[in-house]
Amino acid sequence: MILFLLFLKRMRNGVGRRSAINLFSRIVVSTISLIFLGIVSRELSEEQLGIFAVMFVFYGIVSMFGGLGFGTSSIRLIPEFEAKGEDNNVSDIIKYTVFAPFVISLFLMIAGFYLRENLADIFLKSPDFAGFILIILVASVFYAAYDRIILIMQSLQWFSKIAVLNIIINTAQRLLAVIFLYLGYGVKGILCGFLIGNILGCVLGLALLLKYLLIPFSGYSLKQYIRFSLPFYGLGFSRFLFSRADQTFIAILFTPDKLAVYFIAKKIVSLINLVLEPLLEPVIPKLSEIKARGLSAFRENSAKIYVIFSFLAFAGTCLVIFNSKIALFIVGGAKYVPNTLILNILAVSVFLSVIFSISKIGIYLYQHPKETFKISFYVGLINTSLGIIMGLYLGLAGFALAQCIGFLCGIFFIRYKYKSDWVIYEPRLDVIYFLSLSAVAITGAAVNGYLARADMDIANIVKIFVLNFVLIGLFLALIFKNKVISNAFK
Repeated sequence: MILFLLFLKRMRNGVGRRSAINLFSRIVVSTISLIFLGIVSRELSEEQLGIFAVMFVFYGIVSMFGGLGFGTSSIRLIPEFEAKGEDNNVSDIIKYTVFAPFVISLFLMIAGFYLRENLADIFLKSPDFAGFILIILVASVFYAAYDRIILIMQSLQWFSKIAVLNIIINTAQRLLAVIFLYLGYGVKGILCGFLIGNILGCVLGLALLLKYLLIPFSGYSLKQYIRFSLPFYGLGFSRFLFSRADQTFIAILFTPDKLAVYFIAKKIVSLINLVLEPLLEPVIPKLSEIKARGLSAFRENSAKIYVIFSFLAFAGTCLVIFNSKIALFIVGGAKYVPNTLILNILAVSVFLSVIFSISKIGIYLYQHPKETFKISFYVGLINTSLGIIMGLYLGLAGFALAQCIGFLCGIFFIRYKYKSDWVIYEPRLDVIYFLSLSAVAITGAAVNGYLARADMDIANIVKIFVLNFVLIGLFLALIFKNKVISNAFK
């Protein structure tokens, strides 16, 4: 209750409205993305869908190496200069952020052009697919540029424009991709649709920023900007380890059809974060406010936030596990339905990642920024290194399990190191979640296995969903009886 009241309260001011706009645009974009994926996954083979998934791997690689940390730096510096009325400095930073990383990305693209057959052999397992790599490289350069433009617009607080632009570009990309697909161009047509959409995003984004781009250069030091951005550049590598490294190494170690399975599963579990992240945004500033009242007030409120978000994440994980066959069928089609184990493990990893993220709030507010970076980096490193080792023996399930283990390590490290400071946790709650997840996994597998033997027609899907909804409600009602959880929502 406290979470939703806080969210509704903040809806009345600018922060709340921005959260609402952000949530709305994410829901629309995610809906468009899932509908598109549901269409193309049925038209493409698993190998072809894997080639499409490799494009997103390259998006992350080019953004990480070519971004220089300028996008995040712009969010820190532009609001400060705007508040002081220093439009010339704002203009210089926007120009640096748009064009300097773009030049670096072009060099990466040129290097990739000469290495296209090697890259095709590594990521697509055949040098004959070098043509796909060329399209992917160009699309990645413009995606990275568009992503930085969006970050600049965030720093200018143009949230309504961002929402509209993202909806337009994501719709255009996928519409063009589907048109090219049905015109007979296959996966190459899909890649070209995304390339054109990324270019369109850059053109429209630059048009919106034109008034800043036309201001004459005032001499803000590029060297100073690079020095300021270096920590954020390092943070970009940490984020890559967190969010994209698993898919990158799956693409390297396995064939594209395996990447396609993991790609579909990750898309489904990302819906949990889609709902939770906008709810969390107004909470962190509030905890920062409460921090001024003293440590005891912060510990009490952060403990409530921990219980609320862990419960909501648990509910989302239950929803995915119980409906794993339905989700895989809707998003990927019948050929992906047998991969429920991977989806369920990834759903548990999202639950643990939410707990890890909530646990980090105290570090973010009380410790030096380097502490947050170090913990995030080490957890990402564990996720990646364990993923490679376990993946070689257990396949995709090994990568998914490694995510769980990495986040668990981060959670226990934070609790051990800061247990006497600002972290309050209930061991009983951990036991409840562990036992409940075990029961959910067993019950969900039994229900899905029994009901999903027939064809996935509408009647069968509705029947499974209704039964699962009732079972999830019963599980959550039983858990909610715990006083720690019920008290947090009062």
